[in-house]
Amino acid sequence: LVFRRVLSRSRDPHPDRGAHPMARGPDPTPCLESERAGDADPAERALTGWRDSQRSPAGIPVCPARPIAGSSPRMSFSEDLIARARRVRLFICDVDGVLTDATVIMGGGAETKVFHIRDGLGLRLLQTEASIRVGWVSARPSEATIQRAQDLKVDFLHQSSGPKVAAIEGWLQETRIDWSEVLYMGDDWVDLAALKRAGLAIAPADAIEEARRIAHWVTHKPGGHGAVREAVDLLLKAQGHWDRLVEKFAS
Repeated sequence: LVFRRVLSRSRDPHPDRGAHPMARGPDPTPCLESERAGDADPAERALTGWRDSQRSPAGIPVCPARPIAGSSPRMSFSEDLIARARRVRLFICDVDGVLTDATVIMGGGAETKVFHIRDGLGLRLLQTEASIRVGWVSARPSEATIQRAQDLKVDFLHQSSGPKVAAIEGWLQETRIDWSEVLYMGDDWVDLAALKRAGLAIAPADAIEEARRIAHWVTHKPGGHGAVREAVDLLLKAQGHWDRLVEKFAS
């Protein structure tokens, strides 16, 4: 059984995507060469929760899933996902269905949306503590989105029914950032092109199947309920800011 699971994971270019992460369980993953040799870098061990390799019944070296330090024991990440997260310099996300649960309340000429407060704090921490810029791109113009973006001092905001990729590429030229350094988070058809290009593509748990298939990782929580904060926490941990922030806010 273990041998079949190892082969199945090796064929998937995005081992962290697909079904809800909590349903995947602690499947073993192939060890890195450094882990087999026992000479993994100490910093890498601290980040990934490195442990000595084991062997499957078939004799194939495997390692348990490696959690990032400070994360839930059930939230583990592949080496590929960690490497992608370390490169991110620009965090871009859709609004409706990602920052919100896609609900829009209308009446009397006004429109309101509900944003998750922890998502907002996380995005501010990316900017102030990790020097990662933040951009929101939506196919649906909304005054509520503008107000929230101003409140959080979002670096870039685009609201138009046109292609999202064109708007993002304008930001990339302005910042001299490459697609490989972009985290894009989206949940629906209009996000697929950006998800496909991003160095790190993330979808909330309730995203459409097509978005989840493209994504390198699917969050545990649905859009508007802390999914963005999960992505933010991944970046803060992968880029080495987590322990410092814990000490800063706990002191």
